[in-house]
Amino acid sequence: GTAFTGCDILAKCLEHCEQAWLEFFGASCTFDMKFGCEVVEDKRKFLHTQFPELPCIYERVEDLSQLSAYNGVKENMEVVPHVCGFAAGFTCRSRSPSNSSAAKNKGCIRAGSDSSGKAFHATQQYIEKSRPEWVLLENITPLLQDGPDSDSTYIKEWFASIGSACE
Repeated sequence: GTAFTGCDILAKCLEHCEQAWLEFFGASCTFDMKFGCEVVEDKRKFLHTQFPELPCIYERVEDLSQLSAYNGVKENMEVVPHVCGFAAGFTCRSRSPSNSSAAKNKGCIRAGSDSSGKAFHATQQYIEKSRPEWVLLENITPLLQDGPDSDSTYIKEWFASIGSACE
């Protein structure tokens, strides 16, 4: 499953891995994208165009954490399917260098404040409840800066607290 724009590229990469695995190792493997989640309507349409066989496109990551959400493809409420892997790139507007208020939003992930922090906490709740085998989070450089009170440190500590490794 994926949440937020850009993470769907992972599915395209895995499709190429399937082909390479067969070519180099003579063995088949498959990766199925079970769902995408995107709040912006035009981006949901893009997901549907890029992945016409995608069975589920959800709108709000907050709904994923409830493990049931409105599926825009089937136009119904349903249980969010379990996935082995989950990729998310929660919104970065709060800390983006293009945001003139970025400095005051330092620590927004830890605090769960502003759009970035709220989106991360919803993502965090989904991960805690669904427990995928692996998670890939991507974001902007300011969120990756280490330090005792940094957002990066908070994310690493959180993964450790749920018994997961974080690199």
